[in-house]
Amino acid sequence: MKGALAAILAQQRHTHLSSIAKNETRQELLRTQVAETETTPEASTLQFEARTTPDAPEGGASGHIPTPLSVSYDAMHLSARNARLEEKLAKALAKNRSMAKYYDQVLAKARVQHENDLAAAASAAARLQDEVGRLRPMQEALAKERGECERLQRENERLAEAQHQSGAARQEEASALSITVTRLTEQVAQRDAELHVVRNTLVGGGDQNLRDLLDEARRDRQEVSKREAKRVSEMNQQLTEIKDEAMARIAENVEAQRQLHEARSQVWKAEAEAERLRADAAEGQRRQSRAEQLEEECRSLRSQYQVACDERDHFRLLAKRATELEEQQERLDFERRSLQEERQQLQKALTELTNKFVLLTAEKEMLVRQSATSVHADAALQDARAEISRLHRFQREGDAERSGTVQGMRALSKAVADHAHAHIRWEREAHTLLRATEGEFRAQRD
Repeated sequence: MKGALAAILAQQRHTHLSSIAKNETRQELLRTQVAETETTPEASTLQFEARTTPDAPEGGASGHIPTPLSVSYDAMHLSARNARLEEKLAKALAKNRSMAKYYDQVLAKARVQHENDLAAAASAAARLQDEVGRLRPMQEALAKERGECERLQRENERLAEAQHQSGAARQEEASALSITVTRLTEQVAQRDAELHVVRNTLVGGGDQNLRDLLDEARRDRQEVSKREAKRVSEMNQQLTEIKDEAMARIAENVEAQRQLHEARSQVWKAEAEAERLRADAAEGQRRQSRAEQLEEECRSLRSQYQVACDERDHFRLLAKRATELEEQQERLDFERRSLQEERQQLQKALTELTNKFVLLTAEKEMLVRQSATSVHADAALQDARAEISRLHRFQREGDAERSGTVQGMRALSKAVADHAHAHIRWEREAHTLLRATEGEFRAQRD
């Protein structure tokens, strides 16, 4: 899961870096366009006026005077272009802010998940240490049980060997006893045969001797019988003792077998517990390796988080710079609008002066045809034409220098206003002269 998350973060980071490069390219293009906007609007306006407003001819014919609608086309196009660029910049900044916020959330979630994994790994390691500490006395007890089991096995082998040896001894003693009984039976049979022989040989003897011999033989047989009975009873007692001892040893052997079985079961349990402890130790080692991997991933995520924080700070600086550029663009738009308003006012005043100049030219032609005194008016009109041409040149120079400061534009406006006032004074004098000439013409006609 961590590997998939790291791959997703790397892919998103690559996409984000590509979008950052594109946004930086767009911002650089926007800065270039803003710089061109700061330097080229007046030049483009002058070029447009140069295309649409040729210089006035010298022969008295008036040129084409551009209207405000034809002149404001470049300004409208530039404003629309700036609006589109500002909209693109705003979208790019919003996208950068959303991406930075998204990466902040992803990194916060990854940091919380990593802290939880570290806490779980630490708790598992502590639990494993406690389990190892708890299992150490069990391992010692298991070692003791193994030693006791080996001792019981050796004792069991010794008892089995002793039992085998005692069985062989009992068999030898029983065979010797049977041989003795057989020998005694043979002796009794031999004595009976001897008694029968003596009885047959002493048939004719005295009864007393016979009785004596018979009594002696009976006593001997009784003594032999007593001795044999005593020996048989002793042998039976010995056999009973041997049997009791064998039964006791068998009982001890059974008890030893039971203890051995219990010891074996305890050994099996201890081995199972040891196997479980080995599995737990392997699991603990695996968890420890997993914790190390998680720690390594945590370090990589921290480095990625630091890179993302640096990128976020860079984006914030870019956003701040974009905000400053927007404010500068707003100030430039405001100054451009104010300059356009002043230019429109100047164009309006110039149009009025041009119309008056056309009227004066018509009146001058009429005065030339009707009176020789129109020489003064012609000179005045020539001066007015020169003044208007100079005003045209001054206006073009003012348009060419419009990229300067606002104070220069105000000085230009003041100069144009002074020229306009001088022209108005000249117009009043020309009107007075025209009225005088018309009065004189009427007087001559009457």
